[in-house]
Amino acid sequence: MEKLVVKDSLKIEGHIKAIVYRANGEIFVHHDEHNTIDTGLLNHYAAILQASADKALDNLFTACANPAASGKDGIAYNDPAVLLDSWSFQCTGTSPVVAYPVGWSGSGATRTLTGAFTGFAKTLDTAAYIELGFNHNGSYDFATLFAHASSWVSLTLAAADILILQWTLTIS
Repeated sequence: MEKLVVKDSLKIEGHIKAIVYRANGEIFVHHDEHNTIDTGLLNHYAAILQASADKALDNLFTACANPAASGKDGIAYNDPAVLLDSWSFQCTGTSPVVAYPVGWSGSGATRTLTGAFTGFAKTLDTAAYIELGFNHNGSYDFATLFAHASSWVSLTLAAADILILQWTLTIS
């Protein structure tokens, strides 16, 4: 009798792309590579097998702000070493760059959340602090961290600059 071998698997991949629109008209891609998927997202998918709480990223940040709004989801820059150094990216509403609408896009197994950072002079300096998550605590962390940038070259933005960040998750 032949043994049946199951060859199905589930793989989650993340990709982050950051596009900068400088106030002087310069446009460039600052970051474009795969990112780290955190255990919070992996544990969430495992918990789906049982009755679990909703952890959909659907209560999105409505503005670029400091500190990031408590109870909201999306993209944020969180520095736990500095009290209240958390900055939300605008993830819903009218995008400051028409070519890159904020919010969710995609279908099937690939979805992209686009966020915008503008209106503040800020240096985004450490990879681990660029995060995608569920239910921000309003000070420097998400209740469930889904992913973070794996590497990041320090980026200094003027208040009139616009950073568009596209976070793509693919499940295969």
